[in-house]
Amino acid sequence: QQGINGAMVTAKLGNSDWGLTASNSNGHFEIADIPQASDYMLLFQVPGSEYVNRIYVGETQANLNGNSFDDIGEVPLSEATTVSFSVYDEETGSFVSGLVFHGYSYLSGCDTTPQYTYPYPYSTGVSSCGNNSLIRDYSHESIYDSVRGTYSIVLPNNLEVSLVADIDLDDDGKGDWRNATGGAYVNGDQLVVTAPFVPGLTSLVLKSASVGYQDIQLRLSLVDAGLDAIAGQRFTISDTINGLITSTYDAITQQYVLQAKIDNNLSVLLPAFTIAGEEFSSASVNISRQSNGRFQVNISGTDSNSSYFVPDTSQVLDIALKAKPMQSSSLLELVTMSDSADPVDNSVKFFYSAPIGLDIDSIHLTQQDVLEVVRGDDSSSDLVLPGTTWIDGVDSELPTTSVLSLNDTLLTVTPDAALVESHQYEFYVAQITDINSGLSTDLGDDAVTVTVPSTQSFNINDLRLDNNSYTTGGALIHAQNTAGAAASAVDADRAVYLVLPDTIETLAEFSLTVRIVTEDGVAANSNSSSSVITIVADGRPDYATDKRYIVSLAANENVVGNAASRTYRGMSSVLSDGRYFTRSTSQYISDNTGSNVNTIEFEFAYETKSGQIQAGTITLPVL
Repeated sequence: QQGINGAMVTAKLGNSDWGLTASNSNGHFEIADIPQASDYMLLFQVPGSEYVNRIYVGETQANLNGNSFDDIGEVPLSEATTVSFSVYDEETGSFVSGLVFHGYSYLSGCDTTPQYTYPYPYSTGVSSCGNNSLIRDYSHESIYDSVRGTYSIVLPNNLEVSLVADIDLDDDGKGDWRNATGGAYVNGDQLVVTAPFVPGLTSLVLKSASVGYQDIQLRLSLVDAGLDAIAGQRFTISDTINGLITSTYDAITQQYVLQAKIDNNLSVLLPAFTIAGEEFSSASVNISRQSNGRFQVNISGTDSNSSYFVPDTSQVLDIALKAKPMQSSSLLELVTMSDSADPVDNSVKFFYSAPIGLDIDSIHLTQQDVLEVVRGDDSSSDLVLPGTTWIDGVDSELPTTSVLSLNDTLLTVTPDAALVESHQYEFYVAQITDINSGLSTDLGDDAVTVTVPSTQSFNINDLRLDNNSYTTGGALIHAQNTAGAAASAVDADRAVYLVLPDTIETLAEFSLTVRIVTEDGVAANSNSSSSVITIVADGRPDYATDKRYIVSLAANENVVGNAASRTYRGMSSVLSDGRYFTRSTSQYISDNTGSNVNTIEFEFAYETKSGQIQAGTITLPVL
């Protein structure tokens, strides 16, 4: 390595302009008077040369004793090289256009994220400091030559850089290609070319996923213990893509044949059957598409249960099943069941190894943890006295309709009324009758918990901040309790919580970063180690983003009940009692009032499950 003559370093703080220039002393650069606990970005460039610009993101230290000094060490720069390549559609052989490849060579002083990964919110890398949208602005970006059908991208020659492209061109939340060759792979809605393959890259071949459902023929061989073919049975497929399909039997190959379509999953069921007085168990075949260009085949309910992989380009799958005899001592088993509710009618299915019968009290559907509130002034006939409020979370039983099919081995349970979005429900099967033995049994494992996803769109403006102080704007929320006794509360510094809408469940990723805290009119940059708040990760609310009851009560109300300890009672930020997502901000602030400004400014970034990405800032008052 050697020093570079003519190098320049400029800097920007937060979202400001490039207003700072580093002083140069024999190749050593320094920028003075940067505020503590501030995000900054450095731009390294050599004007008039072949060196590729490079950025460094960091955050100055917080030092209560005075000034601090940060030494970021050496920053390698590299001369440019141009990588050119074509992308082809495997099916048509034509060029694939419309992609934009990004490469990242930034350095980060905040974490150990590899320099060539894609920054948040694009899910394969994130710098925990710096403005990630600006990091993307200073990435290396490809250009497309429509005449030659080639992508070209200028990269630093001596630095490892991977390439990433968004392949969800129609913004439906799914990648438009299923797999790739040429040192690349598909990860959800991203196409990734790993760094070692980039320098020699000349072409990529993609398999399209936009042609609709994939046609597939299943040829199932059903044999007994002596490996002799068993004829006369019926395999079925029943789903929203295929409707109801029943197998045909090929007497020449002695196979059951199903012609179907598959998107990501396909289930085939064989109900229990009897031959010459011998009973055999139900069986199932589940085929699921993996992200690496393969199908996973899972076989259960047979004497040859197995799991294996085949290429997802297969148009015909030959699958062998060895029928499982049901001995007189055999116990009824659950072969498979739904892992989520049907999006059309909210039904779930349970598939058993043998025919079953339903008892009067076999099927149960409960809405879980429903808030029950009884205030002391609600009624003179209840057992809750004035001045006291009862709070509990109860499981509410709901009516259903149950149907048996496939020789009484497939149980479908459908709610009589549509389930409420964002609420959790449990379907469970209690006592049922094993038809073969005539005995009643409770298997215990035929239960599934589902949550109906929200169909509403997330709106960042639905966020609220609340300090649970029994006051809002410095004034009491409730002047008296349910007994009529005057209430009192002090508007003081209290723990501030984010109150979040149920629609965060529609997000794939969501994080907030505390940037500026204004307390009693005095604004300061956040220097808290917990300034980055992850709300949603990998499509699920973060473990610290929990649902709590919020019930608005007077400060002097006596609260009892099983849910009293997990209820916030002094909040003003919600319109009705209920369960809400909440998250601590690790800040302690009083109410925002006309005379005292108490707010928090956040930088936010989120990605919806349909692939939409938003980033920006929002300032919320403390309620």
